[in-house]
Amino acid sequence: MRLAAKPSTSCSFRRPAIVSPTTPLLRPEQRPDSLELFFSSSGRLSRAPFLAGMGCVLGAVWLYDRWVGAGVRLATGWVVLAVLLFSGCCLVSRRLHDLGRAGWWAGLLWVLFLAAWPLSVLPARQLCAAVLAMCAVVLCTMPGRAGPNRFGPALKAKVHT
Repeated sequence: MRLAAKPSTSCSFRRPAIVSPTTPLLRPEQRPDSLELFFSSSGRLSRAPFLAGMGCVLGAVWLYDRWVGAGVRLATGWVVLAVLLFSGCCLVSRRLHDLGRAGWWAGLLWVLFLAAWPLSVLPARQLCAAVLAMCAVVLCTMPGRAGPNRFGPALKAKVHT
């Protein structure tokens, strides 16, 4: 009598998961909440949350600069802009951590940002704006370091299966 071979339970082939527009790319525990996103400089941050966060911060700076009156800006500007500056530094710091760089470079980038704002015809301000544009391209396009680094575990978008 012959016994049929048992089917193997370990399979080296896995069907790829189907990703739809409604399928979240990040698990809930991987999604940063807004307080952590804007006010924590520890850990790593991938490109998509970085772009969303920086869009919010830069949009808020632009709206505050354009739409708030001079009297209100004089009274509240130091507080509002300090909070927005801190939030931006946290975002850039965490993105630099994802690239394997130290977060203190974020402070230098924000000094360049403050030196370039508002853009004028002065060559020094234009140079600061050009350096910022190059840094923005690097931060927005370079993928993070694969694997864990000294700032935390790798940020890999995992699809629910």
